[in-house]
Amino acid sequence: MAGVALEEMVTGTASKPGITLKEMQMQAIMHFIRHRDTIVALPTGYGKSMIYGCLPFLFDSLRGLPSVTSIASVVCPLKTPMVDQTFRFREMGISSAYVGDTSCSRDKFIEGEFQLVFISPESLYSRGSTWTTFIKSDLYQ
Repeated sequence: MAGVALEEMVTGTASKPGITLKEMQMQAIMHFIRHRDTIVALPTGYGKSMIYGCLPFLFDSLRGLPSVTSIASVVCPLKTPMVDQTFRFREMGISSAYVGDTSCSRDKFIEGEFQLVFISPESLYSRGSTWTTFIKSDLYQ
């Protein structure tokens, strides 16, 4: 897909959950979908979380799927940002949850009911953790 057409597709797809991308957000997404290593260091309040917030929609659009089936896993070292981001994305209509959220059953994670899943490094890499097996499943690949 040509660069301009891809950017237009990204812009259109991001608007589905109500996200309007800024220039640096667009650059980060374009690098990411072109399989380039991407580090995003932007000021507080710029909207770094919107970059991964629109990824499930973008992945499905790239694959030509009519509904959102993709899941973005976000590794976050602190619980407070996971809780805040989960709440914020839910307000936007993007299904999200964090590992450890007592209001969500483990079955909902296993069945892929969330577009964004926040998980701590400890939960992800704990020896014998069911989350490690779960995040490696076909659903999350």
